[in-house]
Amino acid sequence: MKAAICTLAGLLAAAGVAWNCGPFLPVAVFSYARHPDLPRTRFLEGDLGVLRPTYAQSYLVVAYRYISGVGLTEREREGVRDYWRDRATGRADHDETDWYAKWTGMAAQVNGEQPAPKTAETAVEAPLAYQPRLHAWVINCAEDAFKTAVHTYEARSKQFGPRNPGVLSWMVAQQKVFQNCEMNAAVMPAEPEAHLPPVLRQDRAYQIAAAHFYAGHTQEAIQGFKSIAADTASPWSEISAYLAIRARLRGAGNEDELAQVRDASLAILGDPRLARLHGMTRTLLRRADLGAKRPETFREMARSLAGPNEDGSMREDLWDYTGMFDTLAGMPETAEEELTDWIHTFQQDTPEATQHAWTRWRERKSLPWLVATLEKANSRDAGISELLQDAREVSPKSPAFVTVAYHRLRLSVAAGRKAQSRSELDELLAGRPVKLPASARNLFQPLRMTVAPTLDEFLRFLPRVPVLETDNMDDAEWPRETPQRWKPLIDPDGALALNEGVPLRHWAAALQGQRLPRDMRKRLVLTMFARAAFASQWKELEAAAALLETVRPDLGVLASGVKTARDEGERRFAAAFLLLHAPEAKTYARAGSERTTREGRIDDYRDNWWCPDTKDYGVDSFTLRDRFLENAAPEPQQAAVQRRWIAPAFLTAADLQQAAEERARLRAAGSALKALGGTAVEWARSHKEDPRVPEALALTVRAARYGCADNDDWKVTRAAFQFLHLNFAHSEWARKTPIWVRY
Repeated sequence: MKAAICTLAGLLAAAGVAWNCGPFLPVAVFSYARHPDLPRTRFLEGDLGVLRPTYAQSYLVVAYRYISGVGLTEREREGVRDYWRDRATGRADHDETDWYAKWTGMAAQVNGEQPAPKTAETAVEAPLAYQPRLHAWVINCAEDAFKTAVHTYEARSKQFGPRNPGVLSWMVAQQKVFQNCEMNAAVMPAEPEAHLPPVLRQDRAYQIAAAHFYAGHTQEAIQGFKSIAADTASPWSEISAYLAIRARLRGAGNEDELAQVRDASLAILGDPRLARLHGMTRTLLRRADLGAKRPETFREMARSLAGPNEDGSMREDLWDYTGMFDTLAGMPETAEEELTDWIHTFQQDTPEATQHAWTRWRERKSLPWLVATLEKANSRDAGISELLQDAREVSPKSPAFVTVAYHRLRLSVAAGRKAQSRSELDELLAGRPVKLPASARNLFQPLRMTVAPTLDEFLRFLPRVPVLETDNMDDAEWPRETPQRWKPLIDPDGALALNEGVPLRHWAAALQGQRLPRDMRKRLVLTMFARAAFASQWKELEAAAALLETVRPDLGVLASGVKTARDEGERRFAAAFLLLHAPEAKTYARAGSERTTREGRIDDYRDNWWCPDTKDYGVDSFTLRDRFLENAAPEPQQAAVQRRWIAPAFLTAADLQQAAEERARLRAAGSALKALGGTAVEWARSHKEDPRVPEALALTVRAARYGCADNDDWKVTRAAFQFLHLNFAHSEWARKTPIWVRY
């Protein structure tokens, strides 16, 4: 159990919620659930990997366009990138220009300042403005503003020279423009000097209008942009026609003002010379109509996003569509749009959504609905043979191939066709006929582990390299630092197989060899030791003790106590005594990130020993859908889809029976406190002369404070404390344990 007290720092911006709290505990992500693999360049070009229903809607819009045959042009891809930047996720790809940082660095250089070296700690964030009406921080100066400023400065420097007084004056004016981004006290650039070249005077007019816009001076901004739009010689004339409408919309407070926005927008849309502005202007028109025509507007955006989007509205369409999706998707008046219907169905995990996917696939026989139905299908569903036949016909050149292949093989494995699936899985994991993204590889690999015919092959596919290790305060799966290769861990599928299906005699065989990575093997030896001790598997306990002497020399002396024990009672006590010295010990293979505290040390956040009847095996919160678990046929009254586990192929019926018996004994043993402390107290009552007893009792009391206990486990620690002080009051361990508290 881990606990923390957190304070919410009220930063509610497009970037999400910022937390000021701790601890920041590590979380392994084996396959991204929130977004595609980083960088998202491959995804944006149609290399979709395995689509997840937990992806944000913007990714599913992109996926739908590719699998429906529409795809994305370069201009449309740029619109999607701009949307990601506006959502403050662009930097996660490490391949986008940070225009705000570029601008601040350029301004510092012009001013003769030395820019600070860029690190994760000193990274400069774009300014935000607080909006009392919304009770939120918002992006007032979008990234495009800094991009435009950088390009304009570079162009003027090239034309007039970087030290030209007019260019330096331009820089001073532009810095004043951006001082209004936070919407504090307004700062206006000076009027242009009469001697400046015409283009620099035109620049200054634009800078003054922009400063009014960012400062919230609606009427001044409108008049400024309208004057610039009328000056056809100005390089800012065309965009100012649009910005005048945008400023009017920002300040619109009644229907008359919204009507003016509509009329001005329609005027631009009716002018073919302003075709470059049509996409963004249509977005302004839509926003002016938003209150009165929400479902109609939502349908319009769905149609725009599902087809060619060359008028430049992709970014705005995505922003508005995803912002309205959760409210309007699934309503009868919006369900007619195919894109919305597909995304809504794909994201739902209910029997109704599953049935709807099957119905749509049978009606349309289209690739998007094949993908949605496969994602939800059960190997026992009626019509599964026809569905799989369609899946087999999807070409490796299709953007949907990896998703379709994954679910086809998942269903094949679930149906018991493990041998037939093995060779195809080997080909895919070898990069044939397509190279798999890392997340997809970590979804296919558990399937390959499941069909392993031998223990050795099972172990070969057990370790999994995460795509990311982040922390428990990150609910968006964004990297905290430059991407790197993480060490292999056990994912939830592997933990489930080891803990639920593999009997201890196979653990002994597995850990004797060198197939597993060194650190993983060392952790599993201690786990095997704990499991064997409380599943009463004495042969395996002695094997684990011998291995511990090799992999954990610090526990070697304590492990030898197991080997020299005279009977089962002493053997169990010797094992409990060792485990009381190893708070990192678990009776299960842990999924995901490992305990960060050094071996033998108490973890400050109570990640010590094991809890009663553990079922999640330390599974990280990002593992939203375990693909080792197949959809089970739902009963009519069920509100959600049920799952069942599929055992690895090498396990026999006898193996599974033995594993079940061992699990039953471990459940009966209970929490670490009950198992270890109960053993220590029982042994102490009949063997007071054992010199290990006082220490074992004191460590039991310590375990109650730092470990995980069941409701009545306090009785064990109370008994340990009382026995220690009644019988060993003058011992070192009694002095170290002066009090007992019921935790």
